[in-house]
This record gives sequence, C-alpha cells and structure tokens, in this order.
Amino acid sequence: MGLNREEFLDNFEFVFSEFFEGPPAGAGGTVALDRTGSWRHTLEQLSAAEASRPAFPGATTVAAQVAHTTYYLTNSVRYIVPDGDKTTPGDWSGSWVKSVVTESEWRASIAALFAAYEQIKDTVRGLESWDGDSTGLAFGVLAHSAYHLGAVRQLVKALKAAAAG
Repeated sequence: MGLNREEFLDNFEFVFSEFFEGPPAGAGGTVALDRTGSWRHTLEQLSAAEASRPAFPGATTVAAQVAHTTYYLTNSVRYIVPDGDKTTPGDWSGSWVKSVVTESEWRASIAALFAAYEQIKDTVRGLESWDGDSTGLAFGVLAHSAYHLGAVRQLVKALKAAAAG
C-alpha cells in the first residue's frame, strides 16, 4: 500500500497551518498547541522593541528567530522541488544577523514569514511525486517550524516576565 498523496497533503497542511495560524475555527482540540500558541498569535502581541530585545543575556531575539525561520522556509523550497538548486550553500549564519528591527521592519519581517509559509504550502501541494527526499523534507519543515515557534514562545514569556518586574 503506497502513500496516499491527498491524505498526506491534507494532514501536512492541517498541522503546518496550525503552527502558523492556529487551530481552525470550531476545532475541538489542537495538534500541538494551545489555542493561541501559533506564530500569528504569538507575534501579533509584540512590538518591534520587544522583538529586538534579548529576553536574557545570551538569548537570541524574537526578530532573529523570525528572520532565521523565514530563511529556512524560503531556502527549503529549493530542496523540496525536484529541479531546485541543491548545490548553492545556504547562508545559515547570515540568517541570524537581523536581530534588531524598527516597527516597519518588524511588520515586514512578519509578512515575509507568512509569505514563506504560504510558499511552502504551495510548493508541497504542487509536488507530483513523493519520494523519500520530498517526504522527509516536508517533515523537516514541520519540525523546524515547530522548534522555532517553541523557542519564540519561551522568549516571549521571558520578555513579558522581565517587563512585569
């Protein structure tokens, strides 16, 4: 019995969308988050100043986490598509450089993250063949996005606690 493409895609999109948008309206439960634990819910509560402030000494900023996750998603497209450029090395360390943002840069950074999220959904949905690499990379995108969402949520908690005194 082979992999059912539509079922896989529906489940991938459901989980991936929950990480970014939250559970669908009327959903009785969630896959991995509380009802307000998505990227959208988490980021919309932050100003650029908060996103640019390290939560504790040595911590990355939320702005840097968003920039890195956006880079990861955008860069992953070339690996997921069969004819993508798999030879040009990624600039992983460069994806962490933007750690301080203005309010307009912060809004643009959030928009870029969600554009990359939509690009991944479109890319995955457009694949005709689901060989081992494509399936593995799709799972990698889910795991990486969830990991950084968890890191961001913990940074936000620390930022809020520090602000409360």
